[in-house]
Amino acid sequence: MKEISLAEGDFKAKDAMEILTAYIHVEISLYQRNMELENDADKIAYYAESIHRLQKILFEACEFIERKNGAIHLSSKLDIS
Repeated sequence: MKEISLAEGDFKAKDAMEILTAYIHVEISLYQRNMELENDADKIAYYAESIHRLQKILFEACEFIERKNGAIHLSSKLDIS
């Protein structure tokens, strides 16, 4: 297994939201591309639900960041196995 640190540290709120938005949009783009290439209705529904879930996560994270005063600490690790 390999662990990669994607973001680690304190960021201005605007920068933290930009980082989170970029990460989530990459995954959303992947699901959208897969939906365009897929013929199986169940897989299309899975991708659509995944997109909706990620959009909700981003919305809630942005709301949290907007309410918080000061620096935003991000710590993101990716495990590859």
